[in-house]
Amino acid sequence: MQLRGVVAGAVVLCLLGGCTASKKKWGNGATTGALIGAGLGGLGGPAVQYWGRDKDGTTQLGNGAAVGAGAGIILGGLIGHLLWDEEAPTATPTPEPTPEPTPQPVSAGKIVLHKIHFDFKSAALRPDAKPLLDEAVRLLAANPHTAVWVDGHTDSIGSTDYNLFLGERRAEAVRNYLVQGGIDAGRLKVRSFGKSQPVASNATEEGRAQNRRVELKFGKAE
Repeated sequence: MQLRGVVAGAVVLCLLGGCTASKKKWGNGATTGALIGAGLGGLGGPAVQYWGRDKDGTTQLGNGAAVGAGAGIILGGLIGHLLWDEEAPTATPTPEPTPEPTPQPVSAGKIVLHKIHFDFKSAALRPDAKPLLDEAVRLLAANPHTAVWVDGHTDSIGSTDYNLFLGERRAEAVRNYLVQGGIDAGRLKVRSFGKSQPVASNATEEGRAQNRRVELKFGKAE
């Protein structure tokens, strides 16, 4: 009866441990544990049988050894698996690529960009202007039936003629960037307003920096 209890306990532990072990890969740990369990069970089974009731039965002692070894294999394999086998690798799902936003259609006269700024007395594009211009290229490509006015502006420092010239150079710099991005030059109309249309006060450096700009406006293609 005691030996049956040992076997039953081994089976119960095996069933309970199976839930925990399900995430592990069966390997050398289970094998080693089974061998150790078989040895211990083979020795312990006859001892339990002997001290329990069959002290003089050779056949019963042999049965005890066999049953003990079997229970030891099950229990030892499970314990070895839990203690020494490694976790099975978990497959990491591949993240889906984030789609780029689809450019929205724009209506005629809508100001697309209002932050293409320039340094004092300069028509060179600054690094912070290029992401805005790349976005303008995507918008223009998504709206092929529109024309665009490229309007250059300046601050109030300098003569009217000089600022008209400087505003035109700034607008041309923006147009050239858009053309290099694949936009048809025939859709881009350059204009210069010089210092005549400030958006901020020219009394401060901050205001003048805001006025040194190029604006893009959509219109109907001719």
